[in-house]
Amino acid sequence: MGKNITQLLARLIKNGKFELTDLTLDEITALKFHVVNDQDYEFAAKLRDAERTALEVKEEKRQNEIKELGWPLMPMIEYILEQDRISWNIDIDDSVNYAKFVKQKVEMGMFIPVSRGGLILKDPTKIKYEVGADALFEGDLKQYNAAKQNVIFIDKDWRKKDADSITNGLMSMTFKKYGVVVHHGNKSHIFKTLDDFAKCEIDFYLVKALAFRYGLLWKTEKK
Repeated sequence: MGKNITQLLARLIKNGKFELTDLTLDEITALKFHVVNDQDYEFAAKLRDAERTALEVKEEKRQNEIKELGWPLMPMIEYILEQDRISWNIDIDDSVNYAKFVKQKVEMGMFIPVSRGGLILKDPTKIKYEVGADALFEGDLKQYNAAKQNVIFIDKDWRKKDADSITNGLMSMTFKKYGVVVHHGNKSHIFKTLDDFAKCEIDFYLVKALAFRYGLLWKTEKK
């Protein structure tokens, strides 16, 4: 929205013509950045509360969608206990495959497409190329699709924060040689392997289709 429109919308809200709950998250964000000034403390507080609520609703919806499409990442011990709970016999091969899987180092390319050099890749279909740059587009698309195959976690909202960090608005992760630093709220934690990462306070889900690549198979009922 343009500045004039957001200013008009702000006046309508203050006059009781609209409720903040009627607005989308993008509209609330636009209002916050374009019309709130240092003297408008009461309206600024309402906007912050509305934005926080909209983010929580968006996150709840996203988590529900994730649970339908993926499997939860679990620490090795919890995974074995869960398989024991839902199956008469624990599959040794399955457990070994999972152990090998969670022994991997946590990398940015597991969450968002990156090049071999570690650079975050943009979706070529959302970039405007110059006329006659078909070969460049095809090459970029091939590289992007190949990198997408390495993304094992479900979360389409991840975006670049800086050279070695990504964020989804609610949390951020910084990838270092010694591991990944997860920032959530006022807390920060360092994780090295996927097994460590699985102990994070936040739930992460693996793409079901890609999990099969590692020989992983989640049992869902007792046989």
